[in-house]
Amino acid sequence: MPNRRDLKKEINEAVNEFAGMCMSYLETHTGEKALEVDMLIDKVADLLDDIMNQINNHTHLGAGKETRDYFVKVENEFDDALKELEGEFSKLTS
Repeated sequence: MPNRRDLKKEINEAVNEFAGMCMSYLETHTGEKALEVDMLIDKVADLLDDIMNQINNHTHLGAGKETRDYFVKVENEFDDALKELEGEFSKLTS
């Protein structure tokens, strides 16, 4: 598991990559699917806010292993949610 700073950086990069992929699609497509893809950008922004709040509001009062386990849980939660959004994007754009 990366440290807190690196975890935040990796999460930001993944969100920016996903949003960029959505923006690229929106540049060449219009209609109902474009609106749904635009909504995916909102969902990934909400996910980013939620995950960053979880990372920033951790108190580090527990032992090292407990802190590590907490951040692993947050990282896994983010990965799962992003995969779900990527799946939605694939369904919409195929």
